[in-house]
Amino acid sequence: MEKIFDVMGCEDAFKTTLAVYKFESNALAWWKAYKQAKGGD
Repeated sequence: MEKIFDVMGCEDAFKTTLAVYKFESNALAWWKAYKQAKGGD
């Protein structure tokens, strides 16, 4: 992620926002796949 931040020229505060968004997105994708594998919605 640091390379992305460097290319985008992100300020530290914005780095945190982007990182949280990315990790939340990954967690949501994992949770949906987990629920589907377990026979959930």
